[in-house]
Amino acid sequence: MLQKFLTHINNRPKNLFLYDFCGAMVSIFFLLGVLLKFRNFFGIPENVIIPLAILPGLFATLDLFVYFRTEINAKHMLNLIASLNILYLIISLTLVIQHSELIKVPGWIYIILELIIVLIIAVVEIYSARKINTGR
Repeated sequence: MLQKFLTHINNRPKNLFLYDFCGAMVSIFFLLGVLLKFRNFFGIPENVIIPLAILPGLFATLDLFVYFRTEINAKHMLNLIASLNILYLIISLTLVIQHSELIKVPGWIYIILELIIVLIIAVVEIYSARKINTGR
């Protein structure tokens, strides 16, 4: 199943930008629509949630821009968005560690799940960019 998905992605690498856009929108929804509203339950302070919601908004804008461009260097742009996703992971971890004493178990569950998902997306983007380079 994973191999079939990766083959599909390699045949249409631009679709990764659409998937990344959807992931960014889901992050924004959960950060602003759930975590912010129920920040006492999750224990994640507002000054952590807001920056973490702004970054996916910027990434989503880039994803749509690239997706709708007719001529792009897909390899370069996949590496760029993968790097931005990894930067998001680093920023998230930094903010979370700085406020770790405030974060409750549900907050940790959310953070860990989101970081795992973003890491998987970044790895798939890097993998796809390498396939574009080698043609395999």
